[in-house]
Amino acid sequence: MRIQFQITLFLVYFILYSFLYLNKHFLYIPEWKLLQFYFGDFFAPIFTLVLYRITISLVLSRKLVLCRFSLRMTWFLIFVLILVFEGYLPNKKEFNQTQDFIDVIMYIMGGYAAYYLFNGKNTSD
Repeated sequence: MRIQFQITLFLVYFILYSFLYLNKHFLYIPEWKLLQFYFGDFFAPIFTLVLYRITISLVLSRKLVLCRFSLRMTWFLIFVLILVFEGYLPNKKEFNQTQDFIDVIMYIMGGYAAYYLFNGKNTSD
């Protein structure tokens, strides 16, 4: 049951993100700025961890099996996202990326949301 929830969450994120992308480049429907700027930052850790869990379970057991991840792994993922998207890419001219402290907060919130959504409330490391 839990793996279905994770796949559903993955698909909801993918559909919403696809709509935002299409809206930005083709539809031009006015949207709420908070959703436009911080949606991806909040869901990036969730999306990445779901993708990781699906990939690992398929590679290791050739079927979808629940695999837990630790708080350390969640912190590592958040650190990598912050380092890449808030440290490295804004300094590259070919990327239109900005540094924003609210992005860092959204990465942390999304990482903790993913940790508690997928591991449950009673987890310990």
